[in-house]
Formats: sequence, C-alpha cells, structure tokens
Amino acid sequence: MFSDEQIRSYRNIKAPDALKEKVLSSEKRRRRIRVMPLAAALAACLILALSFGSFTGNGEDVLINGQTPNGSVILFQSLPASANRAAPVYTFEIDLHLDSPAEVTVSSGTVSTKKIPAAKSIRLSRSATVIWETECGEDLPACEMEIRDDDGITVVTLTCKNAEITANKRRINK
Repeated sequence: MFSDEQIRSYRNIKAPDALKEKVLSSEKRRRRIRVMPLAAALAACLILALSFGSFTGNGEDVLINGQTPNGSVILFQSLPASANRAAPVYTFEIDLHLDSPAEVTVSSGTVSTKKIPAAKSIRLSRSATVIWETECGEDLPACEMEIRDDDGITVVTLTCKNAEITANKRRINK
C-alpha cells in the first residue's frame, strides 16, 4: 500500500520550532485564564466571610423591614392629604441579631415581640424580631430606639421629612 519511503516522509513531518513555542505559550496563558475565575470566587468568599464576622462581632446587627439602617429611605408615605392631618402610626419589623442579652427602649410608640406584649421597654435574652409601632410625621420628626447590651448602646433613629422616613444606626461602645 505505502512504500517505506512514503512512511518515512510522513513520520518526518513536523511543525517549525517557533510554532511549537507559540502553541505551548498559549496553553500556559489558557491555564492562567482558567484560574482567574476561581481566584476571583475565592476572594469574594473571603470578603463575605470577613464582613459576616464584622457584623456579628460588634454587639448586634439590626435590620428594619429587611433593610440596613444606613441613612437611606425605608418608607415613603403615600397617604392622601386628608389622612395626613394626624400623624399616622407605622409598624416596623426589626430583626435584632444579639450576641448578649439586651434591653430595647423606644422614645415614641411601643415595642413588642410575639411572646412579649407591647411596652416602651422590653428585655431580650437572645436574637429576635421586634415590632416597633410609632407615630412619625411632621409633628414628631424623629423617633429613637435604644438597644443596650453588655458592650454598649446602639441607637436606631427614624427621621420623617417630606413624606420620607429614613433610618440610621449608630453604636456607642462602653
């Protein structure tokens, strides 16, 4: 079928050395490119783990209606003008992730849980979801909730201005 000379010629076919180097270097680059997404994912996991540790290590974490109180609008009043004559009562669901027992006190309205009836001040022994019912309007522009634990005080402030309610949180360590 094939002569010995044809077989030898076929076996002696090879690519130039420059082409071989180019192919091998592109393979190294591909390996690096494949490692980049893995490295980025590991870095993201590390950042999440570190940020989670910083949230739980400062006494407590507070979420109002699922949002972090950082000065952004958490509620926009959409009541008709006739309903704005008296300050409306708003209900806020606040998730408290506590590291130690705490006392929760509000300046306006009441605070309660599923097991603790509404009062100005309640004592919590562990993390819980509390319900804060308060009036907020132009007559009462700011309401505060104090969360006292062994390490200090966290103050959550609700501010009502131009039909927007914003929430802020500040920590005062002992």
